[in-house]
Amino acid sequence: MTQADVREVATARTMVASPPLAVHRPGSALTALGVGALLSTIFLVMGIAVSRGPFAAATPSAQTASSSAPPAPANPAPATATASSRAGEIVPEPSVSAPPEVQPGSSPGAAAGPVDSEPMRAARAELADALKKGDTKRATDTLKLVLALDVNALADAEVRQITLRLAQTVSLLPAPRPAEFFELLKGGGGPRGLDVLYELVANRGGSRAAEAAADALRDPAVVARGSAAFQIAWEFRQAETCEAKRPLLKRLAADGDTRAFGLLVIAKQRCRRGAKCCDFKGPDVDQTFETLKVRTAQPR
Repeated sequence: MTQADVREVATARTMVASPPLAVHRPGSALTALGVGALLSTIFLVMGIAVSRGPFAAATPSAQTASSSAPPAPANPAPATATASSRAGEIVPEPSVSAPPEVQPGSSPGAAAGPVDSEPMRAARAELADALKKGDTKRATDTLKLVLALDVNALADAEVRQITLRLAQTVSLLPAPRPAEFFELLKGGGGPRGLDVLYELVANRGGSRAAEAAADALRDPAVVARGSAAFQIAWEFRQAETCEAKRPLLKRLAADGDTRAFGLLVIAKQRCRRGAKCCDFKGPDVDQTFETLKVRTAQPR
């Protein structure tokens, strides 16, 4: 094996475990609460400006308007709207829509939920603090809250790393704690929870956490809830022979991510005696390799 081959395999082994992650940047956007407060301030200033403007001068009672509260309007605006009774204007408050969920069969992308909301920031801080202090029960309960706020939260690099560490700690505890934790990952964690289970198997081999993750992924119904990139990486990884891997090349080219590329690089290496490799050759292998290399922007 040449030095170039050695470097290629070393690079591949760092890629097989996890898909691209999002990096949390707090305070990058106004929350819905902040927008509501801003609109309220604007309408307050508008009301004062109108009361002191030319329309107020034409009204005999305008001189005393600032010293007494205006009478309640006969037909008050609904509670879901912000009203300016002087300007005769009703502006609806901004609505808060539910975060989109990564659907099964889709490729992993950036986190799409309310990662910058105040509740999420508080929950993330609580999660990190609980793990730091070794309080696994509080950490697990807080992770449930984080995933309830945003089912895609595990796409965030920080949340994901905390979850991986928590999985290893919880897996050493007595029953039923490990089972409850891994049920959370394969259910409430959405497709990203399955990515975490995959990473435990790929990177923490031989640990109790990896064994529990592998057990969870033995259920085809669970695997089917993952992204297309996760599914083909898992199937390619689980295929025990080169003959079983070759029919998966077309799907690998269509849906594979860095995990698939790393697995294919390892499978393509020249086999040494006693080594588990496929020494893949052929136009289909080369085409799949080039497709994944371009998609993942990885050097050959």
